Amino acid sequence: MIYRRQHIYKEEIIFMDMDRRGAFALGFSFFVVLAFVVWIFIFFAFYKAPGLEQSYINSDVKNPITGFSIEKASNNIDKDFVYYLLYSFKAYNLHNPPLSRDNPKIEIIVGDEIYNAIIKNGEIVVSKGEIKNMDIVIRTPPDEMIKMMNNKDYAKLSFNSGNSQIVIMNSKSILLAKGYLNLYGEITGSGITGNVIKMFSY
Repeated sequence: MIYRRQHIYKEEIIFMDMDRRGAFALGFSFFVVLAFVVWIFIFFAFYKAPGLEQSYINSDVKNPITGFSIEKASNNIDKDFVYYLLYSFKAYNLHNPPLSRDNPKIEIIVGDEIYNAIIKNGEIVVSKGEIKNMDIVIRTPPDEMIKMMNNKDYAKLSFNSGNSQIVIMNSKSILLAKGYLNLYGEITGSGITGNVIKMFSY
């Protein structure tokens, strides 16, 4: 009788030990998967296509406002102006989220005119008119846009003062996965922490 009780007690200890090991293995597996997902998320948040930026630097992209006064340039804004503004912000580094065909889409409102841009494999495609399912909307008066095109550093002042605005239209997790954190850095001149704060405060 005593032997049987000891035997049952030992079996209970073995099962309890197996339960602990199973719970530990399950918890560890969950941690590994979570860490992998977070790593993938961070990787794509800061991802830049190899050689893409260098190819743009080496390309002959001319500023269309060259030789124009602010007033004259403000009255002649077209798709080329919008393209150059996005090019100066390095919007070509935006990309699809992992395993997705969801191209980055931006709507740009300059005064009363509306433009849109889709980034496809590093190419900024600008059209006139509205677009559905945009990620963000950039609003800016014509003269502010020209000042930013004339001096990229002016963008920080324009957006921080409220003269120009960024309106978030998509989920912030998708924006991060598409690389918008880098775009915020180019526009606002902030560091990583500042960009995250700005993105999540809009």
